[in-house]
Amino acid sequence: AMALDGDYGEARRILEERAKVGGLDFVDSVVGLVSVLRAQGEVQRARTLLDQLAQRRGTAWLDALRVRLHLDAGDLEAACKVAVARSDIPTKLAVSALARAGRWGESLELYRRRTPRKARSSELEANLTAGLGVETYRLGRLRQGHKLLKKALGINQRALLPILIGAVFHPKDTDRKALRLRLVERWPWRLEDEGETFRFVETSDVVEVARRTREEDGLERALGILRDHLDTQEDDWMVREQYVRWILETEDPRGWRAELSEIADRLKNRRELTIEGYCQTCGMAAGQPLVICPRCDAIGSFGSQPRPNDLRPRYLERPVGVSFESMVHNVEITAARRATS
Repeated sequence: AMALDGDYGEARRILEERAKVGGLDFVDSVVGLVSVLRAQGEVQRARTLLDQLAQRRGTAWLDALRVRLHLDAGDLEAACKVAVARSDIPTKLAVSALARAGRWGESLELYRRRTPRKARSSELEANLTAGLGVETYRLGRLRQGHKLLKKALGINQRALLPILIGAVFHPKDTDRKALRLRLVERWPWRLEDEGETFRFVETSDVVEVARRTREEDGLERALGILRDHLDTQEDDWMVREQYVRWILETEDPRGWRAELSEIADRLKNRRELTIEGYCQTCGMAAGQPLVICPRCDAIGSFGSQPRPNDLRPRYLERPVGVSFESMVHNVEITAARRATS
C-alpha cells in the first residue's frame, strides 16, 4: 500500500526489516525490496540483492528479473548472456534483450526456435527481420539488407519497424516517400529526410491533412484547414506554428501582421506542448521515438493512440537500446540507399 501511494521510503523501511527477520516471508520481502529499489532508480543495489537471493533460490522467474535489472542498468551483454543460457526465461523477454543489444539475427533465430510455426506472430517476425536488415547494413552487406527489408515488408505490411526502416533506407525515393506517409498514420512524429541524416519532428493529424491538401489543392486551401482548426483550438501551437510558416510564404502583409499580433497575445499564456507516443501493448508513454518498449518488451509497439485507464508508472528516463537512433547507429544512410536490391 505504501508503494502504491508513492511512499517508497516507508515501503523500503518495512521490507528491509522483514528481510532481516527472515522466515517464510524472506523471499517475498527481498523481491518486494528489489522492486522498490528499481522504482527509486537504485538499480545496482537491486541487482546485488537479487544475485544474493538467486544463490539461495535458483528459479526461472528470478533469472527473468535479473535480465530486467541488467537491462535497466544498461548492461546489455549481461542481460543477453542470462537470456540465452536459460531456456525457461519468457521468449518475449529474451527476444527483446537480444534486440536491444543489436543482435537482431540471434533474436530472430531464438524466436523461431522457441515458438512453433503456427503460434508465431507475423508482426513480430516482420519487425525482427527488419532489425536483421539494419544489422546487415551495419556490416556493409547492403544488397542483402535491402532483400531483408523487402522480405519484412512482405511478411506483415502493418508492422512498424519495416515501415520505419524503409522510410529511412529504402533505395527508391518514391517508396521512401510512401513509407513516410504510412509512418505518419502510426506515430505522432514525422520523419524529415535530410539526405545523409534524418530527424523526427512533432506533428499532428491536422498538420498532415493540411500538408496533403497543399500538395493536391494548393496553399490557400491548406491554410484554410489550419485556420478553421485554430478558430476552435486556439492553443494548438503545433498547428499555429505550421500556419505561421505557410502564411509567411504568401504576399499579404496584412495577414502577417494580424497573425503576429494574435501570437504575441497568446504567448503570454502559452503552455508547453509535449508530444508522446504510447505502447499499444502496455500503455507506457514516451516522449521520444522508441522501437522497443522498456516496460513490457514489446517490439514495434509504439503508436500515437493513448491507452486510457492503464497505469503509467515511473520508469528510467533513458533506457538503453530501445530508441530508433540507437538501432541505426553507425549505419551509413547514403551508402545503403545507393545499393540496389
